[in-house]
Parts: sequence; structure tokens; C-alpha cells
Amino acid sequence: MNGFKIVPQIECYEDAPSFVEANPFCEDDFILISKSVYEHDFKAIIQAGKVFFRTKYGQGEPNSDMVNALIRDFLDSGCKRIIAVGGGSVMDMAKLLCVCESGFDCQYLFDHQDELKHNYPLILVPTTCGSGSEVSNISIVEMLNMKTKLGLAKDPLYADKAILIPSLLNSVPDFYLYTSAVDGLVHAIESYLSARSNVYTRLFQEKAIRLYINNFLQLQQGVDRAQLMESFMVASNMAGLSFANTGTGCVHGISYPLSGTYHVTHGLANSIFLAEVLKMYERLRPEEVLNDLKQLVADCLGCEVKDAFEKLDQLIRFIVEVPTLSSLGMKEEEIVTFSESVVLNQQRLMSNGYVNLNKEQIQEIYKTLF
Repeated sequence: MNGFKIVPQIECYEDAPSFVEANPFCEDDFILISKSVYEHDFKAIIQAGKVFFRTKYGQGEPNSDMVNALIRDFLDSGCKRIIAVGGGSVMDMAKLLCVCESGFDCQYLFDHQDELKHNYPLILVPTTCGSGSEVSNISIVEMLNMKTKLGLAKDPLYADKAILIPSLLNSVPDFYLYTSAVDGLVHAIESYLSARSNVYTRLFQEKAIRLYINNFLQLQQGVDRAQLMESFMVASNMAGLSFANTGTGCVHGISYPLSGTYHVTHGLANSIFLAEVLKMYERLRPEEVLNDLKQLVADCLGCEVKDAFEKLDQLIRFIVEVPTLSSLGMKEEEIVTFSESVVLNQQRLMSNGYVNLNKEQIQEIYKTLF
């Protein structure tokens, strides 16, 4: 049977001052933080350490050039501990720092991943409600020379502490909050369908799915989002614990060339592909765990099992405006090249899907969404 583990120590705090009081910052701390979060929640309370803003390294999700610049700054700083406060991209970049040594760059990390060691203490503080990155051993980077995203998934990347502060979500704009939440739901769903799922991961997967769907339903009913922040953050953390043990699958794999080429945010990209991937799964393998998932979603939505995935897609489209691929700039000829890229570069994810989709099936999904 597949096992289950929780590596980072998980701590919860009411607000940023409570966290800093319990974890005093020192001069040897390398603090990677979103500038808006720093100004809103941390500026008045950080009294020590070297602060580096995420925006110094560029906009959008992490790419190899950004990571290389960050690694240089970290190694030059002489710092001995890493504290990252921000969304999934901030935490993914910080994870790579904790395994760095002199002379390392992003390409070296991916080429020598089996040799990496956890060299520096790492504290991760999420400010979104979907990545779950604070409890996973995965870092996603857009490799510019390949025009796709790659994932580095090795145990030395685990943080020492994961800090949950729901109040940090209050200042997140709706678009980023909701696309992040859909991303977290996709994490839970793909983890649920993974062959590596087991009775222990199922506890976290089911709870995360129920929390996310219930939160989306409450938003649809007009409930103020401020009332849902703790629930969203717990759901994200549970989904993160789930996929840290099982991995994700085809939704993520198929989304990566789009994100890597057109810089589409991770959550938005996953919201585009989820429904079509589930439809493909239903056509190819309409039984076993997929039926369990449909029953769970139907229970959450109060609908018939046969309508579960369609109703879920409708709910997601209420939460997030889901665009066509062509409206994002994707070219028709890229249906073929993206499919080839997925088959060539994303087998870590595709082989973990409920069905390991082939190139023709992937092309069909892209065509439908184009």
C-alpha cells in the first residue's frame, strides 16, 4: 500500500504579528516576500533579516532566469535561513534556495535532482488558497529554453515549517483568490484519482473537495468572501498534503505548455482543462474511482450523479471566467506542438493520471477548448 507522510510542521496563527512573535526573525534570515503583503501585513513588524521582494525577479510565474537571479542573491547574502511569504510562485522559488550550493543554477538543479540536499531551514507562509505549496516537495519552473513548465519533486525541497495565517487572504484580489481556489480543487481531484491515493490521503482529498465546493456554493449565494478565508486556507493545505503524497495528473500536464508559452496563471489554466479531462476520463474508463468522485461531487452539489461533472463545471465558471485557448493567444498549429510537448516533457504528471492520455487524445482536448 502507498504510504502517507506530513513533513513540514504545520502552525496556525491569527495574524502576522502572532507569527513573528512566535518565530523571531534574525539578521541571517533571507526573507522572500510579495511586496503588497509586506506593505500590508509585515512592514511594521519585521525588525531583522534581509528582505527581497518577489517583483525584483520579474512578473508572472517563476521561470529559469528569475530563479537564477534569485539564487545569486541568496548565495551572495550569506543568509542561513529562508522565510518565504507569498503565493505558490514565491514558495516554489524559495524551495529551490534551500537545496542550493555555490555554483548552482536552475538548470543544474533539474539535471542533478537526485543529488540535492536540504541545506538551509525553510519556513513557508502562503498568502493564497490553492497552491498547497507550503506542504509539498514540488517546485514548478518555466524552463525558457524549452517553452514549457517542469516540476522538480524531491524530498529535500520540503519546508521545515508551514505557517497558516488566514487573515493574509483578506487583501488578495478576487481574481487571484478564486483562480487559486480552483487550482486547489484541481489538486484535490487529481490526487483523489491518482493510483497512489490510499485510505489516508482520501481523508484529506474528500475534505478538501467538500470545503472548496461548499465555499464556491456560498459565494454563489452571496456570502461575503471574508467569512470563508479560514475554510479556503484549510482546504488548500489539505489538498497540498494530498498531492504531496500522490502527485497530480493530466490536467496539470496538459496545462503546462499553455502556461509556459502564454504566461497563463496556474489556477486559470487548470480551470480551463479540468472539465474536458474529466469528460475524456469518463469516455475511456467510466468506472472505479471515477464513479466514487462523481458520487462525492454529486453529494456536495445536491445533484444527480450523472450530472455531477457538468454541474461542477458550471459552478467553476461562475467563480472564474474561463476563456477559450484562442482568446489567450494560442495558435491553431500549437494544438499539435503542445500535445507533443506534453507527451515528451510531462510524463511525471501524465503517467499519474486516471488514464495516461496519448497524443491524439490530448490534441482532442486542445481542439475542443480552442
